[in-house]
Amino acid sequence: MSKVVNVPLDLIDVVEEVPVLSPNPGQVAFFADLIESGEDLQPIFVYPIGNRYILKK
Repeated sequence: MSKVVNVPLDLIDVVEEVPVLSPNPGQVAFFADLIESGEDLQPIFVYPIGNRYILKK
């Protein structure tokens, strides 16, 4: 079951396939810039892996 939570962007890794083995800071920085600029973004679904989260492309 899904629930809404606030996750710090620096804890989200964007991956082509699950599971993630290394972070992709470029994608996280891209979305951080959009949010800081006030861009209206839709919620995303992330999956917890250890103490980080992944977003599958």
